[in-house]
Amino acid sequence: MEKTTTNNNNQQSTLLSVLMNRNSKVGRIINDLPNKSKTPLEKCISRINNEINLIKNRTNLDLLKVSKKIKGKEKLQNEVRFWKHLKDENEGMIGFNIKYKGFHIYTEDQQLIKIPNDKDLLIECLEIMKEEILKFDDNHTIFQQIQKIDDDIKKSKDERKLRDEQLKSNREYELSQKVSENETMLVNE
Repeated sequence: MEKTTTNNNNQQSTLLSVLMNRNSKVGRIINDLPNKSKTPLEKCISRINNEINLIKNRTNLDLLKVSKKIKGKEKLQNEVRFWKHLKDENEGMIGFNIKYKGFHIYTEDQQLIKIPNDKDLLIECLEIMKEEILKFDDNHTIFQQIQKIDDDIKKSKDERKLRDEQLKSNREYELSQKVSENETMLVNE
């Protein structure tokens, strides 16, 4: 793996050198800043801020239909938002909770918060939640849930990458076996 990384770095350096040699306007920026990802608190607050800004730009809380590919077919589904319209005895109400990468982040008792279908009230509630979350310590259950989601996604990606590498290796082996068989057949003829 290290050899591949070195080769990629050499190719990038060569590409940059070629670009700089061909055009005097091309330069190099040395990035000496540490690569720091957001903390679970920052991720949570960022999601809430994004949702608040989105709600502010809407006329109402109707969920939009988005096209998604499911089992190879395009289908229209409601978008994934912090809120959803409630049915039956709660008609005219919305339920909401914080979401992170499509998963609910529960505050205490794993229940949705129920309010009237009012855009301004939802924004107010999210602002209050944000203020309170900023008071939590780093070990709060909300941040643990966010970290677990990130860990599970990373683990899933790593497992998928390993599986893909194994499949590629198996295909390469099978191909080399077929080539060997073909060469043997040619020699025998």
